[in-house]
Amino acid sequence: MEESKMVPDVKVKGFSLSGELDYLGMIQNRSFDDGLLWEMDKTSYDEKVMNLHVTHLEEEIIKLKDQVENSENQVDDLWGELKWKEEELHNLKEFSEIEIYKLKAQIEESEAKKHDHEISKLVKQLEIANEKLKKSEDENTILRKELENKSCENHELHGQLIEAKENMAESDLELVSGRKHIQILENLVIIYEQEVQKLESEMLDSQDNFSLEKDELHFAIASLLKTKIELTSTLANCVFRNKELENKLRQYEAEKLKQEELHATQQVVLQDENNYLWEELGKRTEDIEAVTKELYMVMIERDEANVKIDRLEAEICTLICEI
Repeated sequence: MEESKMVPDVKVKGFSLSGELDYLGMIQNRSFDDGLLWEMDKTSYDEKVMNLHVTHLEEEIIKLKDQVENSENQVDDLWGELKWKEEELHNLKEFSEIEIYKLKAQIEESEAKKHDHEISKLVKQLEIANEKLKKSEDENTILRKELENKSCENHELHGQLIEAKENMAESDLELVSGRKHIQILENLVIIYEQEVQKLESEMLDSQDNFSLEKDELHFAIASLLKTKIELTSTLANCVFRNKELENKLRQYEAEKLKQEELHATQQVVLQDENNYLWEELGKRTEDIEAVTKELYMVMIERDEANVKIDRLEAEICTLICEI
């Protein structure tokens, strides 16, 4: 009866030990899986971050190239504007020279043809009139009428002289106006030359600034390209590491499958052994129960024999007493 009571304890202890071993194995496998998956997720996240960084750098390089192209286009526009200003200044100079030449020609023609001719003509006429007047002084009484006529002619000549002087004054005014116009044109030429010099100075400054900006942009592009190369190298290392982790994961999964197959085989073997032990235990239990029954019968027979012995001893004692 005591051996039959110990059987459930052995059964429970056997099952609890196997369950603890299986539970510890599951925890170890799960922790290894979680660590490996976390490392792979971290590597994938780092790879995505570096891809985004590389994309951002490429966009920055494209923007910098666009800025360089825009700056070059602005320089070309400034060169075009400068050439247009130079052509306009050249045309203005030619126009001014033509106008100056025309005005000088007009002035010279006016002075040569009109004033000099008229003045010389009038002077000659005055000289003739004076000579005639001198000659007619001796013929004063005879030639009074002719003198009066000559006086009238002289008066007319003086009027013509006054008119010629007025014309000359007008010509002088025109000459002054022409000179003022020439001065205005010369001032315009000076202003345009100053504007051209200012544009050339601004152009030189813009070229210097553009050169500095271009150098800075090239330096920034070189730095970005260097960073891109470094990130590409780091990305390649991450990809290589990711591949190594994937290979390790495949190896681990293969080993895990082997372990699972081995564990399943061991489980089958243990189950067979357990079934065999249960069968042996059942047989032993039946044998124990049979032996217990036999022992119980023997004990009953022993008790009966003891009763008989006690009874015989009592009878013997009685007989001895009687004897």
